Amino acid sequence: AAMDWKSHDREAKGIDASGKFDWDTDQEKSSHLTIGHFHEAFHGRSGYTLSVTNTDPNKTARFAKFDWPRFDNPKVRFPVDGAENARLDACEGAALDSIRAHAEANPDTMAAIIMEPIQGEGGDNHFRDSFLRDMRSVCDEVGALYIFDEVQTGMGATGMMWAHQHAGVEPDMIAFGKKSQVCGLMAGPRLKEFDDNVFETSGRINSTWGGNLTDFVRARLILETIERDDLVRNAKVVGAELVAGLEELGASNEMVSNVRGRGLFAAFTLPSQEIRDRFNSACLEAGMHVMNSGTQSIRLRPNLTFSSEEVNEGLNILESVANGIESKAVA
Repeated sequence: AAMDWKSHDREAKGIDASGKFDWDTDQEKSSHLTIGHFHEAFHGRSGYTLSVTNTDPNKTARFAKFDWPRFDNPKVRFPVDGAENARLDACEGAALDSIRAHAEANPDTMAAIIMEPIQGEGGDNHFRDSFLRDMRSVCDEVGALYIFDEVQTGMGATGMMWAHQHAGVEPDMIAFGKKSQVCGLMAGPRLKEFDDNVFETSGRINSTWGGNLTDFVRARLILETIERDDLVRNAKVVGAELVAGLEELGASNEMVSNVRGRGLFAAFTLPSQEIRDRFNSACLEAGMHVMNSGTQSIRLRPNLTFSSEEVNEGLNILESVANGIESKAVA
């Protein structure tokens, strides 16, 4: 959808010639288009998404990929103090400047910049809300659409229906999936700037199983339950209890650091990948399922119905595991 929009945009500006479709001409015109993205991003395992994913090389190695612009991700290190804010000011400024520099060197080629509001698989990397807003401005400045990948962060997990809402920013497109039962995208008014856009021209965006009636029914029931039981608010309230408990764990156990979370979308970092992997296995043996994130982090993904009692139970397990691993390290 973004590339279709940019192709129309280039024609409107007189950069590319418009006219009757021709295979060779279209190949040459479309070969200029790129999608900007960030380091430690995960957007998928096939097609175009392979070119904007760079977490575990096992998921992308040996597959054909495009050489699309990749920018540094100014992720937050918690807790945030004056020194960290100063570091982020510099990192964010450098990232934004690199986007501008690429756009200046390659004018009107970047169709969009895609990012996760919180990078999940890449390490549960958070960004300051102000950076997400600055990204909106720089996308407009360089003539690129702004896309949020909310496949992991969407559907209420962060205490709002969509994680980007915390920053009060409006993207041009939102990608969603998994918890919504069917994958798809939402698009804003910029995608309708040209009459024959992909949403108006039949067959431009399609899939074999798109629009499955069973998925529609199941998704509607889930959305109605989320609204009826006020589960997004539950994620916000109970998630705050979870993150507070993790912060207490980090304060009492030096092995646990960089505690971060929004709603029930939470994580913490351990001293090494080897310790992290042992921590994960010990949690499973204790009856708690956690997930690896990045190279040294553990991520927690409770469901929206998670209760305060379950938070306490989970924190007790995490504390026991952390103390057990620390004791072995000392011994």
